[in-house]
Amino acid sequence: MKKFLIIISGFLILSSCISIHKAERIENYKLSTKKINQVDLTSYVIQYSGNGMRHFENMYQRFFDVEDHFSIYELETTSLFGSEKFKVFSHFDQDYDKSLSIFDVIDSAQESKKTQQEKDRDKPYKDRREEQDRKNNKVEYVYIQIMGEDGQDILAEKSMRKDAILQKLHQLRKQLNR
Repeated sequence: MKKFLIIISGFLILSSCISIHKAERIENYKLSTKKINQVDLTSYVIQYSGNGMRHFENMYQRFFDVEDHFSIYELETTSLFGSEKFKVFSHFDQDYDKSLSIFDVIDSAQESKKTQQEKDRDKPYKDRREEQDRKNNKVEYVYIQIMGEDGQDILAEKSMRKDAILQKLHQLRKQLNR
């Protein structure tokens, strides 16, 4: 019985994955002061789990009430707080959960022994498998930064205007992640 438990325990240890990196999960939102794309503004960060970029563009266009030809990366709108004009910057990022198992180590050792011809033959299958693994472990983020007409960082100030704009951004987050 003792040998059986040792064998089962050994198998479980060898077949388990060791988490190397866990992508951050954002339940609602967070405010970040990390500088993005040379724009030094506070960011409203959400985890995006929507239906791709086309869905995002359509929702963004309706939410910010902008013309047909607009950039989702930088736009001007008056739909956030009264009739004030704001510049809205958006940035997209992604992160992946990464783990390591003993089988990954064995597989990479076997891969290094293959000839170039064998590697070329197996490449499409390996690429598809890796791509599927990455999709399953991918976490996407949207960073939204808002600048006032005078260049002020709207999300960094303590005001009723910031609170009203945050409420609007919460609505956008809910619409995007339906």
